[in-house]
Order: sequence, then structure tokens, then C-alpha cells
Amino acid sequence: MRLTPLLLIACATPGRFDDGQGVQALQTALYAIDVDAYGDPQMVLLLSNGAFACDFPLSEDPSELQAARAAIFAAACREDARHVKLTLHRDAGLEWAGTYDGTGVSTGSGRALVGSYYAVYEAALSVEDGLVRQFSVTEDEYVPGIITGTATVDDFEDGVSAGRFSLPNQRLAGRFRAAECNADDALFRLLALEGRLTCETD
Repeated sequence: MRLTPLLLIACATPGRFDDGQGVQALQTALYAIDVDAYGDPQMVLLLSNGAFACDFPLSEDPSELQAARAAIFAAACREDARHVKLTLHRDAGLEWAGTYDGTGVSTGSGRALVGSYYAVYEAALSVEDGLVRQFSVTEDEYVPGIITGTATVDDFEDGVSAGRFSLPNQRLAGRFRAAECNADDALFRLLALEGRLTCETD
């Protein structure tokens, strides 16, 4: 029986990373496999100190959906939120286990890394109708297209990708044990595509 990502996260520590300001315990470590623009395999890893699932909850109750969406955006945009995305590209003939770096394309290693980092330093909390909490980000940092550094997949099996990464220019380094999502899961796609995770900024 295949465990769901939520169960995997509960049973194993997702990991942690150091962002130069302290150690962040990961509440979320997820990955999905897709193909890049050239048709080669790519793995997208999402690492966060906020709690996320692979997809939005299934419910026909509008109030439950509204509350769930508010919780998702609160996790993404609250003060001290930290999010790292690592995109690992590999040639079709290679295994996932191995080391990826930003020079992989030019050196011909067959493995390449692109990272991004989003940090919320300050956020203001607002309440609408006394129910829905929202965060408006007042100070943040978004660094896309990071190619200086490495990521290593040490273990890849049974729906788990485990390894480590180091992005020295951003003073980011850590370990992860990520659970598998489907690349078509709507929430995963939103988190992977939106650099600032749809946070409202002042």
C-alpha cells in the first residue's frame, strides 16, 4: 500500500536547513517528477518551515475550503516563513541519486541544479469579518535562478527523495527527506510556480 505524503511526513522528519540566521526545522519536504522544456526528467523539491500538503483539501463545504485556503496562505506568508525550491535536471539515462550543481550543463555531468529562495521577514496580520486571517508581507526577500551550489540525492526509493543541499551565496544549507507528490497536484503546482507563493506585499 502506498502511503500518502501526509503520512510520510508524519512518520519521518522532513529535515532542516540553516539560512544564516538560524536553523529552520522543515514542516514540509515534498517533490514531484516531471519533464523540462527539453523533454528531460526533472525533480522539483519544495522545502518549507510552513506546513503544506500536495493538494488542496477535497470538500464541498465553502467555509471549510475558505478556512483551508486561509491556512495555506498563512503558512506561506507569515512572518519568518522560509521556502526553498530546488529543481534538479538530469539526462534521461541517469539515476536520480547523485550530485547536481549549477555548472552541470556546461561541464557535461548530465545533472544540473537551479534553486530559489523566499523569506518573509515581516508581515502584518489582518482579520476579515472576524474569521479569515491574512498576512500582508511588509519585508521579504526573493532570490530566483540560484545556480551557485549543489544538491545531492543520497537515497531515492519508495516515494521518498532524501539528500542535502548547499547554496553558499545565500548562506543556505540543509538536509531533506521529501515525500512524493503528483506533478499535477494543484497546490504543489501553485507553490512550485509562484516565486512569492502568491503573498500580498506592501
